[in-house]
Amino acid sequence: MRQKRRGFLKIHVAVDVKSKQITGIDITDDRSHDSKHFISLVEQSKEFGKVTKALADGAYDTKDDFSYLGVDPCF
Repeated sequence: MRQKRRGFLKIHVAVDVKSKQITGIDITDDRSHDSKHFISLVEQSKEFGKVTKALADGAYDTKDDFSYLGVDPCF
């Protein structure tokens, strides 16, 4: 008998690289795409001050995320 696959949790974290303080966090299940949490993390980080840079891996490279930041993607 085949066992059901157990899911896992993903933790998305925004960090102020200068102070090394967590400024945003989202916890999701494994069925949620990473890019859906980018805007939430940036919004949470704004509560700690102005957000001037956003460093993220390729999972966050979407047109929606770039247009939210007001920049043109170059990919």
